[in-house]
Amino acid sequence: PDHYHGKTPPQLTLVKPQAGLLALFPSYFYHRTIPFDTTGRRISIAFDVLPYRGS
Repeated sequence: PDHYHGKTPPQLTLVKPQAGLLALFPSYFYHRTIPFDTTGRRISIAFDVLPYRGS
């Protein structure tokens, strides 16, 4: 993508956390989290997925 190579400015998208939300996005997207200051739990799982083409 052009924005990955710095050719175009990135688009800002904010995702509001909510119960049951699963947010998936390419690893090359700039991403971060804000400080979590509450008594509840935040679970964050990071992983890579590669396409598989079986025979």
